[in-house]
Amino acid sequence: MDLNSAERIRELTSGYEGERTAQGRPRVADDILERMTRVTTEEAWGVLGSAGFQLQFEGDWINLHPEQVLVGRAVTCRYVPLDLISMKSSK
Repeated sequence: MDLNSAERIRELTSGYEGERTAQGRPRVADDILERMTRVTTEEAWGVLGSAGFQLQFEGDWINLHPEQVLVGRAVTCRYVPLDLISMKSSK
């Protein structure tokens, strides 16, 4: 099961109408990244929680540079059950 092909990424994010990277991933605009430097973690999670994303949080991070604001483009992961991968690769 190839979850990282450009075609699969475009299929999974077909509702996105903006610019994309060479790998097919939606590309967040630079001005949005700049604006995000002024958003606190609590504000961001508040918006996500009110939109129904209550189970998307990974806690216990250690802030190594509290004097810096970290904002950037990232690849989102998702968990795929091992048995599903095994079923696909055995065919």
